[in-house]
Amino acid sequence: MAKVTQASAERAIKAAYAISFLQGIIAISLVPRVPELVTQLHLDFAGWGALIGAVSLSSLLPLVLANKLIMKFGTRPIMSFGGILFAGSLAFIPWCNSAWEFAIVAMAQTIAGATFNIALQSATVMLQKKLKKTVIGNVHASWSIGATISAALSGALVAAGVSFKLHFGVAALVAALGMFIASRMLLGPSEDGHLSEQKHVEKISWLKTPWYVWLLTAGFVVGAWCESMMTDWSALFSKQVLGIDSGHAAIAYAAFSGSMILGRLSIGPLTRKRHISNLAMIGSLVGFIGIAGGVLLGPVLIEQNLGLGMIVVCFFWICAGIGSAAMVPSFFSAAGHVKGMATAQVLARMSFASVFIFMALKSAIGV
Repeated sequence: MAKVTQASAERAIKAAYAISFLQGIIAISLVPRVPELVTQLHLDFAGWGALIGAVSLSSLLPLVLANKLIMKFGTRPIMSFGGILFAGSLAFIPWCNSAWEFAIVAMAQTIAGATFNIALQSATVMLQKKLKKTVIGNVHASWSIGATISAALSGALVAAGVSFKLHFGVAALVAALGMFIASRMLLGPSEDGHLSEQKHVEKISWLKTPWYVWLLTAGFVVGAWCESMMTDWSALFSKQVLGIDSGHAAIAYAAFSGSMILGRLSIGPLTRKRHISNLAMIGSLVGFIGIAGGVLLGPVLIEQNLGLGMIVVCFFWICAGIGSAAMVPSFFSAAGHVKGMATAQVLARMSFASVFIFMALKSAIGV
């Protein structure tokens, strides 16, 4: 295994930030275009929900194969090919005129994205172990920054009347080129750490997966749940429960997402004094207080005084964002320390199981 220099490691860290940022840009760019796409595909919103639910199941395939690909080729080739396909497939979405056409494109993007993401998280965790330095928080923050910018920019382009095809064509070209350039800066197969993990990997079947992996999966789901529910339901909660308009709802959500970004950017400096698992433990309590306070006190105070109520809601949403910031990075980091299993192997099994858990939980919340 080739020796990793400080310069190559720092270059790889910056590349991981850039790739995660571009991933966030691509992942959220479709959101403001959904009404337009639904009309173009001749679907109603019930049909759209069923379609994207079916497409999401395609993410299960790479979660089974990702570890074998990474163990054979390393993380960089997988991220390079998967990232370009993930970004490039965006350009084909506006050309889809039927549900079947969209399903094919979306499944290709989902499969590429899931494989690429396992490789990215694995590369980040293995890099942390080499450098004894926590960088996964910044990688996740980069995704959140990209997603936030994408939501704002895509919404502005829709409002300005920029065509669907031009918007996604340019975005796909820029992102794919960025993915290619950034992936060249990552650690190569002889440097990323997967070869050293190979020596200690045992053949562990899914049925004999250590209980610790499923415990990590449960922690990951709980950690991601806050962010997922805020993304899915905050707008509806703001309108139907808090009784505020879209403008005020956007301010409240911005308070949450902005604080989560700041929280994740702070993980690196804070881990110099506290382990990331301790940050997650403390953060879970802060996040609980934030969500509970916003849900229980928000409607009461806003009904009495909109200004005061908004200040209180934003305060609690900030607590929720800061509190949940370290949780997912903490469980992903722990995936690199399961005896007898490779980092990619653990992450793939965690992700595979979480897909079914999230589907069940989201359905239950919807009901």
